[in-house]
Amino acid sequence: VSNVGTIVKEGQEVDVKVLSVDPEAQRMSLSMKAVQAAPEPTGEDSTSDTPADGDRKPAVPQHRGPLKGGLGRSSGGEQFGLKW
Repeated sequence: VSNVGTIVKEGQEVDVKVLSVDPEAQRMSLSMKAVQAAPEPTGEDSTSDTPADGDRKPAVPQHRGPLKGGLGRSSGGEQFGLKW
């Protein structure tokens, strides 16, 4: 943040975590996010929006049809001195 005044006002009390101190440059790195508690889910409503693991569709659909490639031809490794 280039200007702290855009985030907090003078005299405002805030909880922060000190991330680093640079005495030569007379600078401090502070974090307000590090001291904030993560929001807790309320009730069972928050879990009902996400499907159970068994109900999810796969990220990549399964291949249907014959596979291509295999051992029916050379791998091309002999061009580079490979013996497989």
